[in-house]
Amino acid sequence: MAHEKSTQTNERAIIEELLRKRPAHARLIQGILTGDYIPFTRSELEELAQKKYFSFKELSPLTKKEDALLKDTLPALLTPHLEGRLSALTDEVFFDGQEIFYFKGNTLYKDFCMNRSIQTLTSTATIQAKKSSARLLTPQEKLYVAFGVNTGISAEVVVFLKKVNKPDRASGWGNRQLTGEYGYMPKEVFDSVRDGIRKRTKKKTLSVLDIGGGVGKALFEMKTLDPNIETTNLTLEEEPLQLPVDHTVQCLAERMPDDFFERFDVVLSNVSFRYYSLPHKALQNAVLALSAGGQALLNIQTDSVAQTPTINEYYKPYTTDGNRCSGADALVKKERERLLRLQEKGYLTLVYHSTTFKANKDAYGTGFYDIVKLKPLSVEEYLNT
Repeated sequence: MAHEKSTQTNERAIIEELLRKRPAHARLIQGILTGDYIPFTRSELEELAQKKYFSFKELSPLTKKEDALLKDTLPALLTPHLEGRLSALTDEVFFDGQEIFYFKGNTLYKDFCMNRSIQTLTSTATIQAKKSSARLLTPQEKLYVAFGVNTGISAEVVVFLKKVNKPDRASGWGNRQLTGEYGYMPKEVFDSVRDGIRKRTKKKTLSVLDIGGGVGKALFEMKTLDPNIETTNLTLEEEPLQLPVDHTVQCLAERMPDDFFERFDVVLSNVSFRYYSLPHKALQNAVLALSAGGQALLNIQTDSVAQTPTINEYYKPYTTDGNRCSGADALVKKERERLLRLQEKGYLTLVYHSTTFKANKDAYGTGFYDIVKLKPLSVEEYLNT
């Protein structure tokens, strides 16, 4: 009896600590534990957004129209982070010793992030047989799948669940390693960039910002390659499973805090620009966040800008084909022209390649920006150039 009470006390303590660390995921955690899940309402998401993402002064000033656009689109962006990807864990989830799966209607799934269909089972008997061959995951096991916390589940189940308890699996697409075929860059490029910055700045410890770093996969790898790097992951909202980095800043790339000004020696972004509502503002922030002597490596596309009435209206004056993505592309090109003028003034160097990540080489606005900031550059000088 005493052992049972001790176990329960330990479990409560672990859950309370998890809730303290992840307040935004409190509903998901409670839903997993009770099976009674209450989704966020639009007004609740708007209130959360105002407090968390719009309560500080921004680095690159936004117009009222741009600020309103971001407030309008943010709730829909937050939903997958706060509930969508792992909400299936609040319902029946099965384990047969080989895989974890669940059903939506007569469709079987086994990927908690992308809701990727594995198989459609049309026969009720077939579905029942599949369920009968497995057992239900306990709430404690579901917490381990979602957050990697062990509240007392068996060692055998831990061994299996470690196969799915991986940040890149739990968060789906968009979380790439630093090096490798679909990584940010070859290792020799990273070495060259790092050594060049140290030579220019005389700094031993470099501060690195990854814009849209997701679970922190690239930064985690970077730290293993060079421990004298201070890593900062800019992401909209932490994923349930997150790799350790030195700092995580939850904000919009289009609305970075003003204390980011010239704070980072390295600024990176790989593919995430394609999902931003205002990619040209994110590019402004990336340049302004870069310290003198630092280098930014930015992979930019504009082919997946969200389609909402507010966004369509904003880009209407800039589009050539009625598509908001071409409007976003036009504004990114204007920023590139600004960078070229700043290069003429001696503030920076820009190397631009019009084709980059091979899966998206024909996308709107596809390009790779390699920027070295040569001397300090104020926000006013940047915007007035």
